[in-house]
Amino acid sequence: MLKIHFDSLSKIKNVRNTPVLFITGLQDSFVPPQQTAKLFNGKPGTTGQGFKQILQVENGNHNDTWLKHGDQYIKDLRDFFKKAKENPIVEEAKHYDQIVKKNEQMYALLAVAASLSPQQALDENLVSTLRDKYADRMSRMQSNAVDLTVFEELFSFACPKFISPVPPALDEEGKPPPGHNPQEAYRLQLRLFMAEVVQQKQLPTIRSYLKLYTTIGIPKLAALAEADEATFREHLQSLKHKTHTMSWSGGAPLSGSWASSAEVDFFVEGDVAHVADSNLVRKHSDYFVKQINKLEEIISTLK
Repeated sequence: MLKIHFDSLSKIKNVRNTPVLFITGLQDSFVPPQQTAKLFNGKPGTTGQGFKQILQVENGNHNDTWLKHGDQYIKDLRDFFKKAKENPIVEEAKHYDQIVKKNEQMYALLAVAASLSPQQALDENLVSTLRDKYADRMSRMQSNAVDLTVFEELFSFACPKFISPVPPALDEEGKPPPGHNPQEAYRLQLRLFMAEVVQQKQLPTIRSYLKLYTTIGIPKLAALAEADEATFREHLQSLKHKTHTMSWSGGAPLSGSWASSAEVDFFVEGDVAHVADSNLVRKHSDYFVKQINKLEEIISTLK
């Protein structure tokens, strides 16, 4: 049925001087753990420059190993990258700078996404890293006076390399026509993105007002936002729409149910907005596990 064959087993034999971490869920039905084990055994080297490791998550499926393994997942990744960073081959690899840049781009896009739609589901380690890297810019993106230049700066740095689906009409020498702009596709995507940001410009202000109340009249909220009631209702609908995402709890990868991902949820009944605090209750077990992991890291560092 598949016309394209991924012969990973033959290719992994040629990966000799690069560290590789294999991650598999033991309940994965898409890529069974036995296949991952074959790749692990087929990869040359066990120590030194081309060392290999395998992380097997006992209850993990294809898409939720990070969730089932919890904080230990992040710790295992950090340990692997720390060990790999000490490898001189990686430091000298021609693609190392590209890997570092791609990592920074992903954090930049995450900062943009978290600013447009603040939510409680972000991992604490990610939140801590974002604060270290983009604390000032995130505060400017999330403030009531939204700084649009920060959105444009981060999008320009981290967005994919857009190309036009239609090639330019070349002349006999193979040159594009005068006035051709190779950045046209990028400029178009930037305009679309910034138009979306402008549409959501009022949402941080509305969100901050909703946090102050459990019940409040729409006319009063509109007056606080200095907008007419009809326009304000449109903003409320936009806020409701932008803060709902598909929540997956099991089954097919693309299945799930729509749920609010916002810090504060609400519904409108007539001329009144009812606000329900959707902050998640911290589980005591999770808290103690995190503290234990932190203490173990401190002890291992002292040793």
